Amino acid sequence: MGDSAGGGLAASLVHYCIHKNGPSIAKQILIYPMLDNQTTSAPTCVEPFLVWTVDDNITGWNAFLGSLGNFTGELPPWAVPSRMITVPTGMPEMYLEVAELDLFREENELYAAQVAEAGVKVEVKVRLGCPHGWEHIAPDAAVTKQAMEDRRLALMSL
Repeated sequence: MGDSAGGGLAASLVHYCIHKNGPSIAKQILIYPMLDNQTTSAPTCVEPFLVWTVDDNITGWNAFLGSLGNFTGELPPWAVPSRMITVPTGMPEMYLEVAELDLFREENELYAAQVAEAGVKVEVKVRLGCPHGWEHIAPDAAVTKQAMEDRRLALMSL
């Protein structure tokens, strides 16, 4: 489980464990995860609402990938979850939550669709009208309370 860069790391860990015959993961709980190092632009309609910007994203990926952070080079299959060619056998079910006004929305929806298409149980929640990390900005909002309940239920399903 993780949010933002932590969500990307959680997804990467799943891929790493599968590729390296590591321990099996019971479930992925990904909260607006950072999954694609090639996200270098935002839809025009979302750009004014970005809390995590394109520049932040480029900086974050370069920090994570280090010398591999050239955005086009070959990477280990677990380094950038959105780059997987096929969904690996043994991929655990996934709960994925993303905000409507988030730089990661498109990459999150594409990743979830790819995983679901492979037959993995996937639950996706899009938080309408919210930016990245909204629950820290508005902890008492109804959408935040619903998100916290949905996350609790995802954890309880283990």
